[in-house]
Amino acid sequence: MPNRDEVVSFYVNVFGFQETSVSLGYRERGHPARHVGDGISNLAILPDPELMRQLGEEREVGEENMALNTRGGVAHFGFVVPDMEALMQRLPRELAGLTNQRPSRRYMAEYRVFDPERNGIDLSQQRGFEVGFDTWVRAE
Repeated sequence: MPNRDEVVSFYVNVFGFQETSVSLGYRERGHPARHVGDGISNLAILPDPELMRQLGEEREVGEENMALNTRGGVAHFGFVVPDMEALMQRLPRELAGLTNQRPSRRYMAEYRVFDPERNGIDLSQQRGFEVGFDTWVRAE
């Protein structure tokens, strides 16, 4: 598996994404998570799941959801939604049970949901997402 910095370089050099200020802050603190944005989207690029576990990340979701929440590589992406409650009501029953509230210590996202292939999708109405260097998008 390529290292996270190679993945960041790929998205920056091929698609014109920018590494976010949150990601650069993680680098400075020695945290392995990376984030890139294209002005609209935010992609989270995570290390090996075992490292995330050792760091205590995702401890709030419990063992049963740990594997879903600590996928390495491009792990999840985020959407800003204008009405969280309405969106949650539209989730298929079999996927709604996988939904987890994001820790308050996180910069972005209030909830994580999953698509049918179990790809993580972070949702935010209040916190928003950094979609470029120091560029944030939030619901109006």
